[in-house]
Amino acid sequence: MPVKFTFRLYALTLDTVRRVAPYVQDIARHDPDLARQLRRSSTSIHLNCAEAMDAHGRNRHARFRTSLGSTNEVIATLEVADALGYLTLDAATLDKLQHVRATLLNLVR
Repeated sequence: MPVKFTFRLYALTLDTVRRVAPYVQDIARHDPDLARQLRRSSTSIHLNCAEAMDAHGRNRHARFRTSLGSTNEVIATLEVADALGYLTLDAATLDKLQHVRATLLNLVR
């Protein structure tokens, strides 16, 4: 995988963490457990991508797969919080998460 691509993915996932952070605070006012879960899964996206950058073979694939699972969890958590009326999910944030998801899906296939 080209270095330039991994740095773009790194920046994309870090931006995702920044976009999700305010939602953690919104959710915490209503459901602290759900907020903790969102914080852990959002940071897991970025941290596992960072680990994958220097990993090889199955370890690299596993880190990207874990990051994908965390991305799915973040999307689901935000959608549940929106459905429960804890927040109004911003379309741009959801779009950014779907971009991360699509990128990771391509990497793990």
